Amino acid sequence: MADTEPPDPTPANPPSAHPPASLNLLVAVLGLSCFASTISMRLVDPIVPLMAAGFDIGLTQIAMLVPVFTLSYAFGQPFIGPVADSFGKVRIIAIALAVLAFFQFLASLAPDFQSLALLRGLAGIAAGGIIPVAMAAVADRVTMASRQVALSRLLALMVTGQVCGSLMSGLIGDYAGWRMAFVAASVIAGVTSLMVFMLLKPRPKAVRSALDPASVLGRYREVLANPLAWRLCLLVMIESLAIFAIFPFAAELLQNRGAVGSAEAGMALAVFGVGGLAYTLIARPLVERLGPWHMAVTGGVIVAVVLITLALPLPRWTAPVLFGFYGFGFYLIHSTYQTQATELSATARSSAMAIFACSLFVGTALGPVSLAALRQVMALESTLLVYAGVLLVLGLVSGPMLRLQKTG
Repeated sequence: MADTEPPDPTPANPPSAHPPASLNLLVAVLGLSCFASTISMRLVDPIVPLMAAGFDIGLTQIAMLVPVFTLSYAFGQPFIGPVADSFGKVRIIAIALAVLAFFQFLASLAPDFQSLALLRGLAGIAAGGIIPVAMAAVADRVTMASRQVALSRLLALMVTGQVCGSLMSGLIGDYAGWRMAFVAASVIAGVTSLMVFMLLKPRPKAVRSALDPASVLGRYREVLANPLAWRLCLLVMIESLAIFAIFPFAAELLQNRGAVGSAEAGMALAVFGVGGLAYTLIARPLVERLGPWHMAVTGGVIVAVVLITLALPLPRWTAPVLFGFYGFGFYLIHSTYQTQATELSATARSSAMAIFACSLFVGTALGPVSLAALRQVMALESTLLVYAGVLLVLGLVSGPMLRLQKTG
């Protein structure tokens, strides 16, 4: 098949504002790769009670499988980014999917919690070679003016994976056991890896960066020389910490309201992804009418109101609705950060996205840990008010800190 990955951009070869048909194929296949990655990422959240019962340990200990995955994801980024810049983004994504499938399958056979935690960490490292690299590949081909809309196409399949991951995990967990949920995620990643290998061929004459310590450090120095990089990394770390702190405890929150089984928690978390998918469907008018500044502010207000409402003793059927708005608000903020991250470097985008993703997933990992610590001094519902305040402030300060545009 013809080469589907055009050359990396240089000052003399800027990205195209109107991607060709081959780029549409690239975005579709990379979107499926993101779909497979997010399924694995959100796999544990709805089945925490089932896994705790299976290993006969506490809910909080099982919930720590989430930061094990996300911290491994984060700490693998400084190595994966330069590798992708050097050996090709498509090739690294295909390999990462295959390795992810392998470790997910082994996790389904884990005899004890310690083995499962190790395999979950290894799966996190593999997953780190998919979404950030895919975003860098897309950003190489689209101008900044159109990039937030273009990335929303990739985001659509990514959040669909989040929907399916939570829903699939909860349903399979209730009816076939938590181990089969890992098997299903393994099969999806394996099939997607084959698709990438078959449909997206690396560029035979591509000029790539050298993979030696001096070149790698040089690319990171280039990215971090941009003062916005430090601010963006801090903001996305705080954002992910506050947003995802509740996820491993969602099943417990619903059980406190009378919910039964993991499927109900999976449904609520799946609707978070539906909210994100709703964002992708109206991304263009939102970007044009609100602009990045007001998108961040609006998103901060929405997620803060949702967390405050979740803290109230409302009927359990309200939880899925609230998680839908939670997802929509999150993607208003996060898509803005994500787009800014793609502009940190035009010549080392995988490395730039690696730094961004590392910050994102350090925050994601610390979220449940911070909530577990807060629970030592306050009730689960009360902790949500703390994160609501953090996210409200975050939305308000993002515009001036990142010098965002107020209009599209």
